[in-house]
Amino acid sequence: MKKNGFFKLIVSSVCSFWVMFALIYAFIFSVHAKDTEKSALPEMQQTDSMTTESAFMAKALPQIHYLHTPISEIDGKKVVEDFMKSLDYNKMYFLQEDHDLYMRFGPSMQGYITMANNYPAFAIFDDYRKRVLDRIEWALKRLDGNFDFSADRDFLVDRKDVEWPKDKATADKLWEDYLEFQLLNELMSLKFSDKDSNMNDDTSIFGTTTKKKTSEKNEKVKEMTEDEMMTEAKNVVKRRLQRLKKSVMEIEAEDVHEVFLTTIANQYDPHSTFMSSRTMDDFNIQMKNSLIGIGALLEDVDGYCTIKELTPGAPAALSKKLFPGDKILGVREEKDKEYTDVIDMKLNKIVTKIRGKKGTKIYLQIRPADGDPSERREIVLVRDEVKVTQNLASAQYFELPQENGKKLPIGVINLPSFYGSETAGTTRDVKELILKLKKMGIKGLVLDLRTNGGGLLNEAVALTGLFIPQGPVVQVSSSDGNVRVLSDDDKKTVWDGPLIVLTSRWSASASEIVAGALQNYKRALVVGDATTHGKGTVQSIFEVSSFLTLNLFGKQSAAAKITIQKFYLPNGNSTQLKGVASDITLPSINPLLPIGESDLENPLPWDTIAATDFAKKDISKESVVNDELIKKLKLKSEERQSSLEEFTFLKRNIDWFAERQKQKSFSLNMDKRIKQKEEDKAVKKAADEETEKLAKNNFTSEEVLLDVAMQEKAEREAEEAGKQASAKSTDEEKSGEDEEESGKKPELDIHLRESLRVMLDWLAIEPEA
Repeated sequence: MKKNGFFKLIVSSVCSFWVMFALIYAFIFSVHAKDTEKSALPEMQQTDSMTTESAFMAKALPQIHYLHTPISEIDGKKVVEDFMKSLDYNKMYFLQEDHDLYMRFGPSMQGYITMANNYPAFAIFDDYRKRVLDRIEWALKRLDGNFDFSADRDFLVDRKDVEWPKDKATADKLWEDYLEFQLLNELMSLKFSDKDSNMNDDTSIFGTTTKKKTSEKNEKVKEMTEDEMMTEAKNVVKRRLQRLKKSVMEIEAEDVHEVFLTTIANQYDPHSTFMSSRTMDDFNIQMKNSLIGIGALLEDVDGYCTIKELTPGAPAALSKKLFPGDKILGVREEKDKEYTDVIDMKLNKIVTKIRGKKGTKIYLQIRPADGDPSERREIVLVRDEVKVTQNLASAQYFELPQENGKKLPIGVINLPSFYGSETAGTTRDVKELILKLKKMGIKGLVLDLRTNGGGLLNEAVALTGLFIPQGPVVQVSSSDGNVRVLSDDDKKTVWDGPLIVLTSRWSASASEIVAGALQNYKRALVVGDATTHGKGTVQSIFEVSSFLTLNLFGKQSAAAKITIQKFYLPNGNSTQLKGVASDITLPSINPLLPIGESDLENPLPWDTIAATDFAKKDISKESVVNDELIKKLKLKSEERQSSLEEFTFLKRNIDWFAERQKQKSFSLNMDKRIKQKEEDKAVKKAADEETEKLAKNNFTSEEVLLDVAMQEKAEREAEEAGKQASAKSTDEEKSGEDEEESGKKPELDIHLRESLRVMLDWLAIEPEA
């Protein structure tokens, strides 16, 4: 579409029944009783640029999005509901009467969107801001009163599926319980700070220990009386409320505008969003090759800064102390004595606090995903460059014992992403590793894509070509109806022997294409979680200025991220929603986590298109997998899953985690909470001990690195050796290094171990493969 044509469509006036109806209704609604309430707060005003951006979204979504859904088919009531939830995610501020009142916007919402009018968003937000400020004032006064932690009551933490409070009295009762819940968490954190000091005495990946600081804190806590602990707990909650007040007062019209337009875009699918100029600035920073930080993708979940993903090779992942689902409660620099509480803080401000100068330490106060809400852990990381090129492929060489006493060599390639640059490329790197493994005499190969969230599509296609002689790899269907087939045109292969692709629920996008294509060609056996992530869509960024010629002064333009394409495998099946199913499924905790495409709202559906010529192709010569082989290997694996000690251990932990995931409410009775905390602690301690015991049976392995990685490792080791030789180590630093060295334990990777056993079975069945 030409830009001028698009511009005319954007600025063209729309005279319709919806426009007239919306204008009339806006006038009626603007004089409702709530707007006449006395308030010193300024009302939000829509600017000309917001109107332009809203008009752009109203035209771009139905015309560019893959579905081409007209605005007239959007459910206006759902837009209102979703916008309310985006503001009040836990249903703590709005009342049912507010909800009922705002629902009157529903029938006219299509008109508001079409004529680029954000009035509903600003009207709802103005009420929300007043509700929050009034509630904070109420809560601060209530915190000066007494609280009882002996009653037998529960607080429902997960409130997304409950109704809005029916009246103020119900909301007051809800907040009584909420404040008691917050205070109880802080009290238990103080009471257990000494008992849990072993959990807080973490050592960073660079050998920095926090034992001294933690001990000083614990000594101070031990000297506190019950009343002093209560005062401290109340002060923590009060500071949190004051910060929430400040955050709400700092919300600007541009922020509300962005949330509203994103709410509209989300009606099409969860990956389509609107990004203000400020958000685009942050996005561009993240897209740069280098960023000083810890390598964690963060998201706001119910007011908590939550770890969504960890970047392989970055400080957070290397620490092995942070996991997806963990919540960051506080952040501090080394020079700070106290943590900055970041609950309910805007995500971009938290990210700014975590970023910093390379080589400096950052202290994070963490609430583990699987722990009691009162549990706290201190994690120390050293900021480092998070580069795309840090996520390089690597390999391991294993020797597995056979029944005849001999050892069988098997290679494993770990591929964290599909990357490409002037100095590194996925396909080139994997080929180098395969050739090294072949020289070492491997008989089977495992391609580990469990943490691979995707990346460059062309690299995924080329990588698949390392294992198949020639043929289509993926079909890309565009919103205009055209289907483009991307194929491997190189007849040469690098590995034509037995191949296992190890996947998980985290394997997404490009990694699903590789796993699915190799499965289509019967070239590989897929082992792992029941299915992969299920993201089979492609998004593109459309800047407002690129269509409207508004960027006259070089200012960053707002933009829309819109889904424009879907992926399909050679056989015509989409990878969207359903992902790629494993041939052999292993028990896993991942299906219990909300990490898949199907866990999102409004995902695009799974469907099929016509198969490529691959369907007519005779792949018998290049295929190494058949139904009979899968049946035999699956049966042997299932026998091990029902008999081996490590699977009994794994299933027991999955069952325990499942019970904790079902727990949507927590007791407000201190004795009950302490009992549960002690039980959880005992379970975790026993699990750690059993993990260490089982890990002693790991198969022997040898690290295999790329030439460039080996060179970087040597340079890094030489640099560290030079620093140690020139620097005078203090007793504390030596102690920290000794603790880190002595605290190193072998890892227990049950899924990898089982995939190696499956390969061993495969080679036993087909020794000539």
